[in-house]
Amino acid sequence: MSKSLHEKLAYRLADILTMLNTGESLSVDDLAQKYQVSRRTIMRDIDERLAFLPLEKQAGHYRLSVNYLGRLSYKDIRNFAQISGIAKLYPNLDTSFLREILDERATQVYSVKGYTFEDATQFEDLISQIKQSIQEQREISFVYKGGSRQVKPYQIVHHRGCWYLVAVKDDELKAYRLSRMSKLSILAQEFDVQTEFVEQLKQSESIWFGKNKVEVILKVNAIVAAHFAQRKLLPEQKLIKELDNGDLLLSSVIVDEKQIFPLVRYWLPHLKIISPDGWQERLEDGLKDYLGMGE
Repeated sequence: MSKSLHEKLAYRLADILTMLNTGESLSVDDLAQKYQVSRRTIMRDIDERLAFLPLEKQAGHYRLSVNYLGRLSYKDIRNFAQISGIAKLYPNLDTSFLREILDERATQVYSVKGYTFEDATQFEDLISQIKQSIQEQREISFVYKGGSRQVKPYQIVHHRGCWYLVAVKDDELKAYRLSRMSKLSILAQEFDVQTEFVEQLKQSESIWFGKNKVEVILKVNAIVAAHFAQRKLLPEQKLIKELDNGDLLLSSVIVDEKQIFPLVRYWLPHLKIISPDGWQERLEDGLKDYLGMGE
């Protein structure tokens, strides 16, 4: 297929998607005339290229099922791009993004390497049950790490390639990895969704939750400073100052030292904890014990 035909296909499909999403009823003949293609081409668009859509046919017109109207928003596209790991490949997640991902040539231009993720198909039944419990606002019970849990489910979260259930237990948000959950049951007990937990979920950048956050100040050696300047490698990372020798002072906000210690160990000796006091020493002592070098 030539370049111009690829561009026309991408534009046509994006345009049809947009019209369907806004509730329009589309005629094959009208579409064929609008895009100057044959009826056969439009039917191929509908039967093959847009086969994933829940379309309804009435009196020769196609429209999106009423339950799905308005679902294809730019926010949805951004969420999908984030989950699939390709968000940063596209400078603008707007209509042009739709046209690019619908264009077969995109696979020749864009690629994602080194991104690992859990295959969600293994959790299909589990996710279905959790989804039902969230929508019905009913508590669930399950076995987790060998112990029984009863929680109020709030959201299914994809974080760094893994799937988690975020739920309320003992009046706190907690994350449970789906791969470690089993024997889930939806209980009769109903619960009211609390605004404070919803807001906490919206504001959190990870699956670590807690009311008492700690600010950690770190020094990054100039040798690796570019990595931290280009990407936020630390939780809620912010630049405090760039020193004259090229070192960086960064701030990271966490709820548990387990969020930061593994990252610091990975970047040793180029990353050092300045505060809170004693954290760097505790990190080093832990390494010495691991290596059998402790007193």
